Amino acid sequence: MTTFNNLIDDALTMLHGYVRNQEQTTWLTAALDSSAITLSVNNGARVGMGRVEIDDELVFVDSITGSTVALAPWGRGIDGTTAASHVINSKVTFTPLFPRSQVKVQLNNTINAVGRQIQVPSYTTFSFVAPRTTYALPADVDAVSEVSWQVVGPSRLWQKAKRWTYNQVANTTEWPTGKTVDIFDSITPGRTVQVNYFKDPSGLSSGSDTLETTAGLPASCRDVVVLGAVAKLLSAVDASLLDQNSVAAGFFDEKRQPGSGSTVARTIYALYQQRLSEEIDRFRNQYPTPVHYRR
Repeated sequence: MTTFNNLIDDALTMLHGYVRNQEQTTWLTAALDSSAITLSVNNGARVGMGRVEIDDELVFVDSITGSTVALAPWGRGIDGTTAASHVINSKVTFTPLFPRSQVKVQLNNTINAVGRQIQVPSYTTFSFVAPRTTYALPADVDAVSEVSWQVVGPSRLWQKAKRWTYNQVANTTEWPTGKTVDIFDSITPGRTVQVNYFKDPSGLSSGSDTLETTAGLPASCRDVVVLGAVAKLLSAVDASLLDQNSVAAGFFDEKRQPGSGSTVARTIYALYQQRLSEEIDRFRNQYPTPVHYRR
């Protein structure tokens, strides 16, 4: 299983150029609660004033005295992160090039984007009622692929329904989920009906959440999700090269030329599109478009 932490590590490894980028890191020598603005680290020389990452939280360092680091009064949970408790020995990174919080955001954005082309198969069942035509479906249904019912007898055969219609804008007063299926076949009353459908993949939250079980995507999509997130993150690198006070001075002061990040991002994005296309073909071969009749 591919965990969220595995995806984050894969993305950061690619973003850091494997071993080329060496961020300054140390670790906490005492636990930290969610409101403290003073922390103790093993090596204060590896921390400077500015943004510092502890696990997934970004904090703002105001001053350093030996191994004691003082944060600004507003310095917990900055840049959209959440102030949290941290255990002893938690990793502390000075000015992370790509914060884990942003890597998480872009991984989930890519999962959502991939999910529009490679959806998650699921199903729901209900008992057929003779005078009824319309049945409620779960709220997460995005598209119905097949309707079948279990025939009477020991054969255990599931007969495909030939005439049905999926309604994704049903009256929510009568149908709370707003999604229904209308079945027009002659089905034996009381038999179990199964509706196979596709839904969007779920986002990942906890580090132990998995791509396969939590999100619902196949393991082969691991590199697709990572490439998509890396391309998104690299596209923002050039913004850091622009000196708002003097653009010309910023160009001469930086070793990297403006546009270098965009060039690499385009290359990674091309790889992402290639792999996504391969996975879409795999998905379509596994789940071909069904043919059915309407009423």
